[in-house]
Amino acid sequence: MDHPAMRITLAVSPPIFALGDSCTLTITANLDFTGPITIHTWPTVNLCIKDAGKRSGFVNRQIGGDDDQYLVTFYPNTPLTFTDEFAPASRPDRPLKPGHRYRFGLSETNSFSKWMHGTREEVLSTERKPFEYGPSKIVLATGDDLEI
Repeated sequence: MDHPAMRITLAVSPPIFALGDSCTLTITANLDFTGPITIHTWPTVNLCIKDAGKRSGFVNRQIGGDDDQYLVTFYPNTPLTFTDEFAPASRPDRPLKPGHRYRFGLSETNSFSKWMHGTREEVLSTERKPFEYGPSKIVLATGDDLEI
């Protein structure tokens, strides 16, 4: 395979819950490629909602630096799992309604555009130069949507 592909699965635990209950969203990603890649996750979804301040064009390429937290390495055929609180009822602009069923998932157009060949440690250095991003987007192959 000459370009990376990523399979994504979503899960909510517990699968049935009442509004206001504590739930967990789990996202599992599995890389289909010949070697490891590192994704630059800035800007993240949560940072779009929160006051994140301004970012300079310079990326700190030092391990432990400001940008270290935004780099995630994926290894071929090794699932990587992310978990976080799932609280859709806490959104005042679009609250869930009791008794209704909802579906959510990723669209076929979701992709990663900021990725690099190699591990996080290989990508990070003290050199002040731009990241060398991969030549094409990584399209996310998704499983079934979640229904809650």
